[in-house]
Amino acid sequence: TNAAAFGDCPKWLPHPVVAVLSNDDLFRSEWARMAETGEPPMLLSEFVAQHMNGYAEQIPMRYFTSGSQSMLRKLSNDPLTRHTVGKATIFVSWTLSDNPWVILVALRRFVDERGLDPKTTFFWLCNYCIAQNAARDADGNAGAEVKRLGEGVRTIRHTAMFLNPWDQAGALNRAWVLWELYHTAACEAKFDVLITEVEAARFLDALAKDTNAVANAFAHIDVRNATAHNPDDLKAIMADVATIGADHLNATVFTQLRGWAVGVA
Repeated sequence: TNAAAFGDCPKWLPHPVVAVLSNDDLFRSEWARMAETGEPPMLLSEFVAQHMNGYAEQIPMRYFTSGSQSMLRKLSNDPLTRHTVGKATIFVSWTLSDNPWVILVALRRFVDERGLDPKTTFFWLCNYCIAQNAARDADGNAGAEVKRLGEGVRTIRHTAMFLNPWDQAGALNRAWVLWELYHTAACEAKFDVLITEVEAARFLDALAKDTNAVANAFAHIDVRNATAHNPDDLKAIMADVATIGADHLNATVFTQLRGWAVGVA
């Protein structure tokens, strides 16, 4: 079934993704449900777009790159895709549990709403810009490129954080994201929020019903409760946080988000 379904996928995508999804409970249950109801089988590309997160997205990237080569470098070396690569103008802060396809939708909305020129607007996304085969060292800890995320934020000087849903975003519980937002504020970089059209409507509706909606949604932010995929990464981040104080970082992130909310409202 998988072999027949992945023919509609981009050539660079199918093989490693099929290997993952063929063992995925969600994938099997969805196909079983469609078989029972008589619905046309879902194309694999549609399933991937709906359900694949950032961790799964890294698998084909590792498959088609090697050593210290990133997807960004691979794209820039190909005459057919070289035009899609340029000097980053916006650093995208997100969590790997988010859906890259939904982020893409939010990025397109962001460009349209801000009246940005697509030809000169380039987003820095970690999965594409960091060499996935070198993202971790032999012990599974963050590699040199990952550790330089703060430096990237300070260099680009414009951060856009993906919030989905806006009031319960997993990004606000992730240590790496909170650390990126701290660097954004520390260097006085521009800050924006990426949000889908559906979530934007929810946000405005919440404000109309309760003027304290923003404060209530973001009051729980506390880097001391944040998580990271790798415990050693979290330990290293918290060691840096200790130099500025967790309360200071929390207040900094809250101020950033409140400033965005006021601007949108």
